Parts: sequence; C-alpha cells; structure tokens
Amino acid sequence: MAELHWHGFYSAVDGNTIKPGGQPERSYGDPSFQSNEIVPNVTHHWLYRSRQVKGTFREVSKATEWLAQQYAQNVAPLLPREPVVAPLDVRLDYASKMLPAGTDVVWGFWLSTGRFASVNMICCPNRDGDAPCPTGGRV
Repeated sequence: MAELHWHGFYSAVDGNTIKPGGQPERSYGDPSFQSNEIVPNVTHHWLYRSRQVKGTFREVSKATEWLAQQYAQNVAPLLPREPVVAPLDVRLDYASKMLPAGTDVVWGFWLSTGRFASVNMICCPNRDGDAPCPTGGRV
C-alpha cells in the first residue's frame, strides 16, 4: 500500500449551486462531475478530480501550512462579520491530529460575496474508498 500523503483542494462556487439533498453534479457518476468545482457529496471523491489538486504533501506540517494559507488568502478577507464557529488555530490543531490518523479535513465557509468556499485536505490512499491517487502516486 502507498505511503499516506495528502492532497489539497480549494474551490469557491456561486452559493446558488449548493443545494441540500442529492445533487447529481456533486456525485462521482455524473457526467459533469469532473469539470465542475462543486463540493462532492463524498469527501474522498475529490481524489477523482486530478486537475483540481492544488498541492500534495508528505508532511502534516506542510499540509496544515497549506490549509492556513488558503484560509488567509481566500477565505478570511471575505468572511461575513459574524464570528467564525471555530477559529483558525483550533482548526489547524484538529487537522494536525486527524490527518495522520487518515481522517480527511474539510472546511466550508459562506463568504460575504455569496460564494461557498471549500478548503480540503484529503488523505491518500483514502480509507473510505478506492479512489486512485490523483497524482499517480507522485508526491
């Protein structure tokens, strides 16, 4: 089995594209799944979107550093004025504990622009499915 590593994914989509329930384009079997950036219904399905990998990491510290950068650059400036439920330091502490245990880290934020931002660090190989490594095992 391949050594555990992590792939980072970021997307920000029009909030109107996120609907409750079974949205077909969020499912791996849908023809538009590969080409859209809507958050998948199942977290490890991000691994099927090889063109959307934003970073690949062997070290937890590098993976959490990437999460912090994405938050600082793409999320924090556009958050509404209401307080965030979990501050960044709490999120990063949680990520540093969960990633080595093989648990995906998924953050979602409604931005003041009406967009939905998703910052994700997905474990590979993933214990929840047999999705192939999006980089072909190259880390």
